[in-house]
Amino acid sequence: MEEVILATAITISILLISSVSSPKLRAAIYSLPIPITILLFGTGGNVNITYLVGLLLVLTFMTVTWLLHKKLKIHIIPAIIISVALYVGLGTLNRFIVNVPFLIGYFILVVCWLIYIVKPIKLHQKHYRKVQVNLKGKDYIIRGSIIFVLAYSIIGIKGLIFGAAITFPFNGIFTVYIMREQLPVLITEQIRNFLALFTFFLIVWLLQPKLGLLAALAVGWLVVPSMIYGISHYVPRPYSSSS
Repeated sequence: MEEVILATAITISILLISSVSSPKLRAAIYSLPIPITILLFGTGGNVNITYLVGLLLVLTFMTVTWLLHKKLKIHIIPAIIISVALYVGLGTLNRFIVNVPFLIGYFILVVCWLIYIVKPIKLHQKHYRKVQVNLKGKDYIIRGSIIFVLAYSIIGIKGLIFGAAITFPFNGIFTVYIMREQLPVLITEQIRNFLALFTFFLIVWLLQPKLGLLAALAVGWLVVPSMIYGISHYVPRPYSSSS
């Protein structure tokens, strides 16, 4: 049942991303911890540092896909497959860090995020231009069916990679494909939204022992969308002067 729920959530998320024209909004929707929440609930939670590292592996997945596709001119599908294989390979190494204290990892990553915000990657404004969306009713049915089948077929991989399974880019695979011409935006916005996702895991780590997993997840969902909104609207987003 968990697999069906997860595949359904991924399908809805990707169809929603496909329906909006703003690259920033697409990236914000992707940043919502939808598959993460379902997987945490299904596995009983118990957050540890490998979940934070899993987010960095997601960033690696997206960056490698961009390098392969845009820089080396490899077709987007094999580029995604190679990047997924890299994610899985690196994810298996999580067993070596699972006992590192969670708070140490959290504070290190928050400091790195603050450094990035002070000295961010600059993108030309052209990357943020709205895209044309022409999906009709039948398109949603066809695309949704394909996404559901593909999502369901890859969910079995989560048993291989410990905490990295919680952050495995189930919806990221489809988002990267949809936003293949806007990958710099997706990568940049994902880094900006990392603080919200780090904090989501912190909330669950702190509150689960006291309130239970369901309540901890609920509090996390009260906080994370607000943080993503605040980051998107109030954290400066500098642009380069060249294309």
